[in-house]
Amino acid sequence: MPALLVSLLSLLPWLGQSQSNVPAPFVVASLEAIPSTTQACSELIFSGSKSTESRGEPLQYFWGFGPGTPSWFRIPLLAGILEEATAQSMSTIVISPAILSKAGSALGDLREGEVRLEVRLTVRNDLGNSTETVASASIIGLTSQAEPAVSAIGATEITLPHSDALHLAVSTREAPFALQCADRNPGTSAGRTNVTWHYRSSNQLSWQSLDASSANGLLRDLAKDPNKVHLAPLAFQPGTFHLFRAVAAFDMRPTLAPRPHVMFRVAVEPLPQVKVYIIGPRLASQCDFELEAEVWDPVRPTAPKEDFQFSWICSSVVQVGERDACAQLPQFGADFPKTDGTGGRGSKIRVASGQLPAGMHRFSVIVRRVSGGPESIARKAVQVNSSFFAPLRLQFPSYGYSGIVQLPDGVPQVSAFMDLSSVQCSTPTGVQWRWFLVEDRLTAVVERALSTTYNASDGLLHLWSGSGGQLTAGVPYFHVLLQSESQEMLDQVLAENRPALDSVLQNGVAIAAQSPMFVADQAPLGGLISVMPGFRGLSLRTTFRINTSQWQDEDLLGLEYEFLTFPFQAPEDGAQDLGIDWEDPDSDSFWMKLGGLMSQPFDRSPQAFLQAPPGSHSIVVRARDVRGSISVISSSMPLAVDAEHNFSVPDATAAGPGCLSGLGTTWIGSRHTGVQNGDVRMVGLAASKKAAIEEAEKTLEEFKEMKKDYEKMRTRPQPRNGKRVGNEVWFDVKLSPPLGLALDTSVDGEAVGVSEVVEGGSAFEYNKNCLRQDAEEKRIWIQPGDRVLMVNGVKTKTTEEVVGVVSKMKEGEKVVLKLSRQARGPIQVVFPEPADPVVVRGSTKLVDAARAAGHEVIYRCEDGLCGSCWHVSELTGDIYQLCIETSTAASLPSKAASADFGEQIGGVVSALSGNNQWKPGESWDNTEPLRLRPCPEIYEKFMNPHLGKWQYNAGSYKVTRDDEDRLIYVENNVEGFLEPEDDDDPTNRWLKADLAEHGEIRIRLSKSLGISIDMESQYKPQGSDEWGEIRTAFKY
Repeated sequence: MPALLVSLLSLLPWLGQSQSNVPAPFVVASLEAIPSTTQACSELIFSGSKSTESRGEPLQYFWGFGPGTPSWFRIPLLAGILEEATAQSMSTIVISPAILSKAGSALGDLREGEVRLEVRLTVRNDLGNSTETVASASIIGLTSQAEPAVSAIGATEITLPHSDALHLAVSTREAPFALQCADRNPGTSAGRTNVTWHYRSSNQLSWQSLDASSANGLLRDLAKDPNKVHLAPLAFQPGTFHLFRAVAAFDMRPTLAPRPHVMFRVAVEPLPQVKVYIIGPRLASQCDFELEAEVWDPVRPTAPKEDFQFSWICSSVVQVGERDACAQLPQFGADFPKTDGTGGRGSKIRVASGQLPAGMHRFSVIVRRVSGGPESIARKAVQVNSSFFAPLRLQFPSYGYSGIVQLPDGVPQVSAFMDLSSVQCSTPTGVQWRWFLVEDRLTAVVERALSTTYNASDGLLHLWSGSGGQLTAGVPYFHVLLQSESQEMLDQVLAENRPALDSVLQNGVAIAAQSPMFVADQAPLGGLISVMPGFRGLSLRTTFRINTSQWQDEDLLGLEYEFLTFPFQAPEDGAQDLGIDWEDPDSDSFWMKLGGLMSQPFDRSPQAFLQAPPGSHSIVVRARDVRGSISVISSSMPLAVDAEHNFSVPDATAAGPGCLSGLGTTWIGSRHTGVQNGDVRMVGLAASKKAAIEEAEKTLEEFKEMKKDYEKMRTRPQPRNGKRVGNEVWFDVKLSPPLGLALDTSVDGEAVGVSEVVEGGSAFEYNKNCLRQDAEEKRIWIQPGDRVLMVNGVKTKTTEEVVGVVSKMKEGEKVVLKLSRQARGPIQVVFPEPADPVVVRGSTKLVDAARAAGHEVIYRCEDGLCGSCWHVSELTGDIYQLCIETSTAASLPSKAASADFGEQIGGVVSALSGNNQWKPGESWDNTEPLRLRPCPEIYEKFMNPHLGKWQYNAGSYKVTRDDEDRLIYVENNVEGFLEPEDDDDPTNRWLKADLAEHGEIRIRLSKSLGISIDMESQYKPQGSDEWGEIRTAFKY
């Protein structure tokens, strides 16, 4: 069956496509005004660079005025720009502030001080196929208020660990020609920029000031600089999404133009699991012994054990039909709720003398935070003997939780101890001990013997290991304390070079104590910093691309990089230490107190983009390897950033009122036409290096998306009761007052937007009927983000106009709304009741949408292999794995053709059932609700229980599969295909893998004696005829 699925998945992209007809070439025209609302003394860009031809062939561009441009505004200078753009087939035009202010010189005489400049663009390919589109911009007159410019310092897309503080910063300056546009005394009003911060969570539809949001205490801004925001650690709930907006203005008087602003998107990582390790004897007797759970919370490293809940489990390894001795322990009976060690709910569990018979007994402890979050599991096997002796117990080492030791420190010291206070339970007679270091790659081998020191004091006997000695970077190690009644047997452990640990555990040699595994790590070495276009530029105009390279590390691909800037200080000769404290906020050398600004938090990308304020800056890069070791380097020379000044008031006014003469039109050539720009001067947004880089990166994806939009319009011209108009859907709704709609003016000033559908109004009831699965007529519902185009046939642009039309209606009349919805706008997501429908952005992770809707999902894994997060869309048959990062509202899992089968299951339901409604290649159509339901029955059909990650006492491995559905065993970068050991014997459940020069491994599922599925494995080294000891692993 799995092989059939893979074959079906490979065929899905071809379903529904004609095999005989080649689509005719087509052209898609796209035109954008940047910005959509601007002042008459500002720069204006019309860009048609996103226009496409289905074959990727060059296009010709023809420009003209649209019908919406008033005749008095069509001055010869503007007409000349359009004519020259047509003559040179330019894809983008830039209108300078001088020409725009000349055309708008009469605006000051108008009552509203605003006019619409509409431009028409026709694009045509070499076959004569053509299409046209229009775009318009609102031009604000000279009597309107000037605004400053604002830009983010550092990244605007931020992923934040729950325990980290949040730092945001912006830089402001006066917009070009702002003083000339301002109708007031520039000495008292212009130049003093106010920055206000707004906040919105993922489940809020409207913005509120950050000061108002700080009422809960956690969102209190600690920054003293108005251009910065500093929120303390733990300010957000794990796994949530938040928006911040910095709005800049010279003053807060009303203005027709939207305020300049910068948006920051902050995603908070889910709460990590706590780390748990069970401390206690491996070998016990009929004397009392104790097991204790050591817990470490990465979010709160000093959290006491009272902040955690514990639940112990015990199972005895017995033959079939024998009684489980653990079941008779009082800790798992009436005493289970006790937390003092005599029950199963504390951090310790005590087993009294004689309570367990001789044999192997497996203990597990489940730990979770009292405050909630994922649970963690630790296991330990205890071999109980029939004699009486004091058990040895490991003293938990300092590296135990991190599992990391620094390479220069060498082998760490560990110790074990036994309590000699009992007369009956004393040191075993004639037993010898010695510490050894074990290297654990594919199989555990004894690497060297360590000195062993005995120290008796206060009724305790300590056995210390030696320390120091060279380690190999990136290799896992652990200590074992071997015991034997024969000193000779311990001396012969290393008779062979690097013997397998299993091979020495014979003839009375046993493991008395074993330390947690650790890896020797060395911080990344080397590293260089380079800057493009160089180490000098203009503030907020030059976008610097910072690259770091030439690092050395044992896992180079796993390195993450953090980019920061500091005020430049010349380093002392020969100084290597930057003197920066990265951890302690109270230190005078804490990085923020030294003026540090984060440009990009830790990320795999070795480059960052930066727009810096005026001054000299040192660039600092921190490189972090997969184990958390960090190295820091700084640039060898300062980044010199000059201030970009406006034209002075006298020079500007000398050119004439409202106009700056002498500045010609700036043109940008099309990359499709092959025209060389030559000495063409490139300025503004379209000419910036950042825009050029972004355009180059996005061109292919935009072309693909536009083709899909075109196919949608061609194949589904009438979605539900709507009509497709460009990249929008227009639809009509008839409602009775009260409507129950919260309206607001849209950001671009084009129309009125719906911000909320209030329960109790007619719109809310209308939506309930539309979203019913058994609705007789499918109609488009109303949701936040929709725009109101007309009310009762009257065009409306403001909320006041909507209210005015509705207030004039007679009693009993219905309101007819014409609304529009962006094709890639918000999406209605519907989970099974009692969850509420939610409206989210297309980029919203479905895990966040489920949380906002109140839909409970149990996440038992992070890779989707356990099936607990699987949901199916009945409309498309796609399987959504909510715990996968890429599972968003807009994406179709079946589009991810390159995704791993274990992570993305495409439209398998539709394929198997022959459902022809599913169209491969389409993104989610937001005129349909995204209905998702859990689908455990599908998971049971398609998932193999062998797949997953498996943990055993000395390491871990994983079982995955390739595109041909073959199972693969992978451990420490060694892998092999798993095949049935004996196809002719149905009772043989072993799967065997050939690991080349490393030997063979075989695995099989076993009965679970604890709380999860167990897997047994045996290893046979190269050249050996016998299988080693059976090791039991559990899935994690």
